[in-house]
Amino acid sequence: MMLLVLFLGILLLSFFYLVGSLFLHNALKAEASFLQQVVNFWVGLLVVVSMYAQFKTTFVSVLILIPVILFSFKRYFVIESGERKLSGFKFILISAGVYALLYFLQVNFNVKFLTDPVPYMSYIHPREDERHIYSTIISFLHYEGVETISSESILHGTSGLSLYHFIEFWLGSFFKLFFNVKSDIALFYFVYPVFKTFTVLAICSILSDKITTRVDFLLVAGFAFCFIILGLKMIFPPVYKMTIRDILFVPIIALACKAIFLKKYEASMALLMIASVENILFLPALVIFLVVFYGKYNRYSLLKGILFLLIYVVFFYLFKEKVNDKYFSLGLKDAVDLVFSFKTLHQGYRTLLAAVLSFPMRLLLCFLVLNWYSKVKLEDPNLRFACWIALCFFAYHLAFSLMDDLSIDANQLQILANILISVSFLFVVRYFIGNRQLVVCVILLLLLSDYTYPFGKVEVPAGYDSALEKKLEEVGKGRILKGLYVDENQVLKDQWYLKYYPVYFTEYARGNDYRMYLFNYDITDLRSSIGGLGQKYKPILYKVIQPNFSLDTNVLSNIDKYNISLVWIRKDSKYLDAFRDKRIFHELQDYYIYYIKK
Repeated sequence: MMLLVLFLGILLLSFFYLVGSLFLHNALKAEASFLQQVVNFWVGLLVVVSMYAQFKTTFVSVLILIPVILFSFKRYFVIESGERKLSGFKFILISAGVYALLYFLQVNFNVKFLTDPVPYMSYIHPREDERHIYSTIISFLHYEGVETISSESILHGTSGLSLYHFIEFWLGSFFKLFFNVKSDIALFYFVYPVFKTFTVLAICSILSDKITTRVDFLLVAGFAFCFIILGLKMIFPPVYKMTIRDILFVPIIALACKAIFLKKYEASMALLMIASVENILFLPALVIFLVVFYGKYNRYSLLKGILFLLIYVVFFYLFKEKVNDKYFSLGLKDAVDLVFSFKTLHQGYRTLLAAVLSFPMRLLLCFLVLNWYSKVKLEDPNLRFACWIALCFFAYHLAFSLMDDLSIDANQLQILANILISVSFLFVVRYFIGNRQLVVCVILLLLLSDYTYPFGKVEVPAGYDSALEKKLEEVGKGRILKGLYVDENQVLKDQWYLKYYPVYFTEYARGNDYRMYLFNYDITDLRSSIGGLGQKYKPILYKVIQPNFSLDTNVLSNIDKYNISLVWIRKDSKYLDAFRDKRIFHELQDYYIYYIKK
């Protein structure tokens, strides 16, 4: 099966490239620059996935903005960089080779995954809660056609769209259209290799126009090798170990930055607009770009940029789901009071100071020193690029300091800031190659490459009960299984509440292709345990973690009311007496599982 997944992945990779080439050039161009070929691939993927999302959601999808952007900026996506041309066939071969390499490399070439891929997912993405969330989102998109991450919508019905990143999950759903494997297989063995391949291609496109000799080619190949397999210390982990955020952020930033260097400002604007649709965190970078590069792009593009921002806000105002806000804990007045408090101002000062002294900031300083040690011109486009990077870096860190007490996910602002500025290192390398300072490049490779990653061991978790997975697959039959998780003594171990509420995560959810939802029944102790966590997390946790079931009604009545089919109950639960006359569906070490036929 896994070889078929690999083969289909390569076919779809080629398909995206062909669609992009046809869309941008109205024909299959015989040759184009490496950068243009990468843009062709990315545009093709966006066209296919965004249109597929419209078909599945009947046009109620945030991705509806992507075709609008692509058609509005179509001519600006033709970004020829003056480098040596590359045929489409060669580009497909290169892309397929990188894809196949990463497909096996992300499991450290343990060929056992070809027959048993599930245990190796924990090596590809160690966080079990995120593996479950992401796989569940793919299944919900694929079967229900609604862009939401709110599991409670299974109980109460969907009420709109979540403010989340969906393009990678729609890509997984698109793969399932051709080969309906479990959603975790589609995610980790198709979506991940696709975006990891895109990351490698985008990074290489930054350096590709500096390749004029075989020595240049060997140096770029050396950096690609380090980037894929070894990683660069304090800058990037190896691509095969990157998280989903990294492989989404890095290539988009890399292409936008390269477009700036080539003075293709409209293309860079369009890329940032698409990035903002993919993830709302890119909106500040887009706004800062519009300000810093004002006058470098035409007025019509400025109008389109402003119109995009307005439509974006209006779209989510109209379609945002009506659930408890999972990102912000306070109302507007309390939030304003907190932002202007002495504590927040002090935290902002410390955050910005730490940002100035951080390693990523030194990368930007290296870039500045190399380009302007002799003279500085305000009209130099590279100076504007550096200003844009620096302003984004400080703006995101400042936003983090202001939002840290308001949102559990505020740390993502810092992650994006560091990735944004780390890309500037690639332009430092580009400078050295372009100025024939090849010895310096070799020294950088030797000093920064990290040899520890290739020796990492793949630890395969044990104790998985495959019999239970098969049982759940048989009773689920592709439909949603609503269940109860009953453990009144469960407590929050940290602020990442989605691991515990509103549904209980279990790896056995894959038995029904992540369409099994075990809602936490009695959350009395869960709410009580919030008091033991940090003060800044309490408001949002108390706000979000609310009972889904009335405990004044007995558990069997709640089961009938909400059409519950599955009960996952601890053996020491006080609610166990209600199920004494029920037949046990399956028994685990600490749990009884009951299946209630409807």
